Amino acid sequence: MERSKTKKRQLIKPTFALKFYFGAILGLCLLFCGCSEDGLSDSERAIQEDNDIINYLKRYTINEDTGFLADTSRVTGETYTVFDRATKDEETGVYYYITQQGEGENPNESSILTMHYEGYRLSDEAVFESTLNDGFAETILLSSTINGWQVALPKFKAGTKDENNKYENFGKGYIFIPSAQAYGGQARQGIPTNSILVFYIELLEVN
Repeated sequence: MERSKTKKRQLIKPTFALKFYFGAILGLCLLFCGCSEDGLSDSERAIQEDNDIINYLKRYTINEDTGFLADTSRVTGETYTVFDRATKDEETGVYYYITQQGEGENPNESSILTMHYEGYRLSDEAVFESTLNDGFAETILLSSTINGWQVALPKFKAGTKDENNKYENFGKGYIFIPSAQAYGGQARQGIPTNSILVFYIELLEVN
C-alpha cells in the first residue's frame, strides 16, 4: 500500500531565528550608514586601500631584463621603487606605471584593444586571469571594462607591426586598482569582495 505524501512543516529554531533577524537588522544598519560588512565606510576604505597600494609599490622595483616587478629586498645596489615612478589618478585613486611606452596610438573610450594582460590580487598576489600562458591576445572594447582600466589604459600607447606582421614597440606596464574602481563589493571567480587588483599590461593594438 502506497503511503500518502505529506509535507513536513519546518520549524525555525529560536537560535536560528535570532541569528536571521540579527543579520537582517545588521544588514539594514550597514546599508543606511554606508558601511560594508567589515565596518568600513567608503571613505575609510579608500584611505586604507590607498595606503595598501603605496606600501606595495614601495616594496617593488622593475627588473630591467624582464620588465616585471622585482622585490627590492632581492635587488643588490641602489635602485628605485615603483612608488617613485608611478602616477596616481587623484580622482579615482588608480595608480599606473608605464615601463615601456609604445610607438602607436593612445586608446579612447570607444577603442577596441588587442592586448595581453595578467591580473592578480594585491593581498596575496594570486593570479585570477592571464593571457600570457596560452599566448593568445585578448580583444576588448575599452568602454566595457572596469573603471580602473578606463582610467589608466588611455595613458598607454599601442605598438606597431613589423614586416612579418608581428607586434613590436608596444606599451607595457602595471595598473594598481582600488576595489571601488574594480568590482567593489561584488565577488567574482578568484576575486573576493573589496579586492585591490593589479594588472600587468601589454597593449598591442588600438582600433
